[in-house]
Amino acid sequence: MRRANTFLVFSLIIAIVVVFALLSLLREQNVLHVGLHNVLGGGDSLYTRVASLIGTGTYSRMANSTDGSAFGNDTTDGTPAPFVVNKSCTCCCYNSNTDFSCCERMFRPTHKMGFYATLDLMKALQQVYGTNKISMMQGFKDLSKPKDIDYRDAVVTRNVYAALISGYLYHRTGRECNLTPHGNPWNKTVVELMHFENYLSGTLGRIDPPVRDRSLCQYLADESEEVGVKVYMDWAFEVYYSKVLRHYEFTQSSPERKHKTIFLCFEKLTGNRTELREFLWETYDLFFPGGGMRVMIKPKQSGYAGGHATDQDPELRSRLQALIENYDQQYFNSMAAKFQSTFPCGI
Repeated sequence: MRRANTFLVFSLIIAIVVVFALLSLLREQNVLHVGLHNVLGGGDSLYTRVASLIGTGTYSRMANSTDGSAFGNDTTDGTPAPFVVNKSCTCCCYNSNTDFSCCERMFRPTHKMGFYATLDLMKALQQVYGTNKISMMQGFKDLSKPKDIDYRDAVVTRNVYAALISGYLYHRTGRECNLTPHGNPWNKTVVELMHFENYLSGTLGRIDPPVRDRSLCQYLADESEEVGVKVYMDWAFEVYYSKVLRHYEFTQSSPERKHKTIFLCFEKLTGNRTELREFLWETYDLFFPGGGMRVMIKPKQSGYAGGHATDQDPELRSRLQALIENYDQQYFNSMAAKFQSTFPCGI
């Protein structure tokens, strides 16, 4: 009996020591008393939650590094490393107590310039930093108004020739007219596509052949490449890409706006490990000034090849690019060339 009691006492002491050791470890991993469990909103590991959104990969947690020099070995179990919050930061979005109305961190992609890839990234980062800390918007309508909150904008751009080719092929197949963005049947109406003639710049004059109540998708499918590419360029410049250029000029004209906005390349987001890290590190440096928790997300495969992607035939794309370069000089005052020189992505 005495031996049994001694064993029970010894086991109890060991259990208490283990519990205190675990609590001490959790405190070391828990800056500002915000546990990783609470940040992620459940018992799932970081690896499981992020992998379910982005695809199986490997992840590293960074500790207060601003240049990537602390980049460590990848882990496959999602084990977190300590991170440090700079309390002098005016609005620390990675503090779960910070309200989004005070602190806005926004990705701004545009049409055929990484919208869905950026959406996947945003969802993954929301799992780490909180769903109300990082958001996404296509467009710049609200940016001409003064902002009295701590905002940061990451505008995602792309090689404009690749974007125009991709958009032309994408809509020619019926995407966003009678098909979903991923190619499934749907019955929604996108006004800019169904009545696209109302969204042209007028640069081309009277459209020939005439529209005759066709959607942009149907028009591109019916007409030759020579006609379709020209009309699509006019529509895409007017609805999307001229606004990106104007926004760039708007942000660069003010030091206050300039340091709160960056322009990133979609090609880096879907590129190799080094390019992806550059994309993420630039984003973290902008969104979270002063350092903080970083997550390295390495997708299972490089490149974006989802159902949203378009025909990759090199001969077809080469032929379409030649048309774009010719029309750009002939009709559009070299807007594509200007866009590409401003955002030299995919070169």
